[in-house]
Amino acid sequence: MWIAGIILIVVAGGLFYGSQSRKKKVEEMTSTETATVQFLKSLADSMEEGVGEGHLQYATEVKGKVVCSDPIRSEIAEEECVYYSMRVKRKYEETYYETDNDEKEVRKTRTSTETLSSNSRSVPFHVDDGTGQIKINPGRAEFVPTTIINRFEPHADTGGKIQMGHFSFDVPFGFDDDRHRTLGYAFEEEAILPGRDLYVLGELTDADGELSIRHPAGEGRFIISAKSEEELMESAQSGMKWMMIGGIICAVAGICLIIFDFV
Repeated sequence: MWIAGIILIVVAGGLFYGSQSRKKKVEEMTSTETATVQFLKSLADSMEEGVGEGHLQYATEVKGKVVCSDPIRSEIAEEECVYYSMRVKRKYEETYYETDNDEKEVRKTRTSTETLSSNSRSVPFHVDDGTGQIKINPGRAEFVPTTIINRFEPHADTGGKIQMGHFSFDVPFGFDDDRHRTLGYAFEEEAILPGRDLYVLGELTDADGELSIRHPAGEGRFIISAKSEEELMESAQSGMKWMMIGGIICAVAGICLIIFDFV
């Protein structure tokens, strides 16, 4: 039992760490004021006059609509976007054997998934808040996109090709074996779409010769979200609370198992 107790304590540590990470996220969003693009541009002009170009580093958040003159196209839904993330998963039924209390092998089945393909892409774009437009360099961002496709296609073991949008996968005949039976394929894709409302938390800089918001040069988060700031904070606070509760339960249970095992 002491091994199970140690595992529970390790799980508790992970939950406590996750809770603190979400707490820090809420604190960053709370402490960073929303600025207009007009204000950010005037701030950049003042900095350039005072200390010269290339020295601006200012934590900020902006809210506005996505603008992009040269968007990319997502792989599965083939939607124009500035960011997408896609996954294609194989869902299958697996047969396995367990030894019961009578030392007999019992045949059982379980459902599992494996990722056949995953990819993500992004391009620079602008956010327009009504007072102007500001460039967003999305590298290393924490994206909170919108789901644009979530589809399951049943499998027919006849070989051939599975295709959806730009994605295709050659399925060999007899892909399954005695222990694995493919049930189907899940197609998932999320994206940030032009014209949609967006929340961005990051660092304003002119280090690249152009005013933009990017990942902070030091510590700090860079969030690009199709959800509002209020929705993000509510989600983070809820996750923080339940992770803390789960961590306490796992820690207490783990300690009790270790004590009982040695008593």
